This record gives sequence, structure tokens and C-alpha cells, in this order.
Amino acid sequence: MTQQELIEVIAGEIGITKAESGRMLNTVISAIKDGLLKDGQVKVGSMGSLVLTYRNPRTGQNPKTKEPIA
Repeated sequence: MTQQELIEVIAGEIGITKAESGRMLNTVISAIKDGLLKDGQVKVGSMGSLVLTYRNPRTGQNPKTKEPIA
């Protein structure tokens, strides 16, 4: 599901405009981002938890030339 589809579903369910729905969704996404940056995780009721994890960078490889990519 895309962000635009989510906006349309929210607008239809609540009975508000798509513009208002878009602002609401952007606010929720912003709050989730802030929570992840502050605490490293966000628990969302029955949906589950979003957890920020850090991984060491790895070197990729161009499949055509086999050249390493940083």
C-alpha cells in the first residue's frame, strides 16, 4: 500500500478531505521518526514494534563488472 492509498483510506473512513488526511498521516510518520531517533524503538499497539538497528557498512559489488561499490 502506498502513502497515497493510505491517505485515501483515512479520508474515506473518517470523512475528511485528502489534504487533511495527508497532514494527519505526515504527522504520524514524523512522530514515529522522532520516536525512533530518540528512543530507538516505537511500539504501535497490536501492530507491533518498530526498532532502529545499526549495521556495519558492507562493500557491494557491481554484478556486471564485479567491481566493488562502497
